[in-house]
Amino acid sequence: MSEPTVVRRESFSDVEQMLTEGSSLSWVLYVLPADEVATVLDQLRPNDDVCVSEAGESLVARRIAKMIELAQLDRDPLTGLFNRRYLLARLAEWPPPASTGRCARC
Repeated sequence: MSEPTVVRRESFSDVEQMLTEGSSLSWVLYVLPADEVATVLDQLRPNDDVCVSEAGESLVARRIAKMIELAQLDRDPLTGLFNRRYLLARLAEWPPPASTGRCARC
């Protein structure tokens, strides 16, 4: 499994541009100042996350590790069925591209 792409606020002129860039990526960790976190939260996709830039690189690294760990937990350990996170991620991929008629992971 690959790591999420880290998108840093300082690389963009505004938050909207950062979100536009992140929406073209499959899995994103947004790193931005604490005062801008609230503007991003309602636009996060199920597998995306946010980290406060003032906290430093050690927190960014920990957040990436947690995202990878959570991404590997697509199935309920008791039933073996796909969980809610998996379902929401698949729903976010719909509608599928017209060329294939299927979602990216199907």
